[in-house]
Amino acid sequence: MRQRATHSFFLRAAFSAVLLIELVCTITVASAASTDSSAKLLGEVNIAWTNYSANQAPTMVADAQGFFQKHGLNAKVFYIEGSPTATAALVGNSIEILETGPVAAIQAQLKGQDVVVLAIHIPYPNFRLVAMPNIRDIDDLKGKIIGVSQPGSVDDIVTRELLKKKGLMPGKDVKILYVKSNPAKVSALSSNLVGAVTLSPLIYQEARAVGGHELVNFKELGIVYPLDGIESTRRFVKERRDLVVAYLKAYVEAIRFIKSRPNETKQIIGRYTRQQNAQILDISYQELVGVLPDNPAPTLEAIQTVLSFLKGGEGKKAADFVDSTPPATSNSGVR
Repeated sequence: MRQRATHSFFLRAAFSAVLLIELVCTITVASAASTDSSAKLLGEVNIAWTNYSANQAPTMVADAQGFFQKHGLNAKVFYIEGSPTATAALVGNSIEILETGPVAAIQAQLKGQDVVVLAIHIPYPNFRLVAMPNIRDIDDLKGKIIGVSQPGSVDDIVTRELLKKKGLMPGKDVKILYVKSNPAKVSALSSNLVGAVTLSPLIYQEARAVGGHELVNFKELGIVYPLDGIESTRRFVKERRDLVVAYLKAYVEAIRFIKSRPNETKQIIGRYTRQQNAQILDISYQELVGVLPDNPAPTLEAIQTVLSFLKGGEGKKAADFVDSTPPATSNSGVR
């Protein structure tokens, strides 16, 4: 019975990957069509993103380029600060689809909430641990404070894991301070309220402008850790499969646009993140495309890595945290 269940899961998981591949192929065939042409209106969907980071460019690009409308969605796109707050909005049905760190969905499901991972487009952490010149290496942080956004946020979790890997105990050897917003992190760093902060590539460039320097590039640690992706609820996936498929079409089309249209993408990222420094945008774009996959289907390895970091994740199966039953069960569903 166990063997049959395992086999069934892998068939479903494989089909999930095929769904996203089909979406990519469908969009490739349709790329000659004008983006101004819209599909038949399928319905309204509330979408949120959570961080002023280039990592969240898929939502920005899909919104700016009209891809949601093109695929039949009357999309309302919101910015909600921080993945814990946004995930609470998802669970509370204020939004239906969320772009944020998949760790938020996994934490919510560990608490018994109806949240599921649909896709992962940043499979590796590309954060930077940034300090002022008086902190030369990570050992200098002993007895100091590191600033992150919110309890349970992605930067919080990966920072704690980094400290453990370096032989430092979070909360004991190094204190963690929650300063919520990225501007507040940079301000806390420049005023020496903290010894270091964990930042996305986009905000790292701002920290450099006030004298910060890189202590650690998280990407170089070789951790397969999903930093950004797409979440929804199983209820919404079940009840409105058509809207989920339409969203995934727009999402994959946005990824293709990001990879092939750098100048337009940087302009969009700059507009949504309120960042107009050309050098910062260029570096952030290069960081983004360096980790952006062609097929953003969630992998079990990435989910299992997150579970190994989280309290309550021991013994849990990664398969239970992703949508392994595709929202479309036939080719016609993705065309």
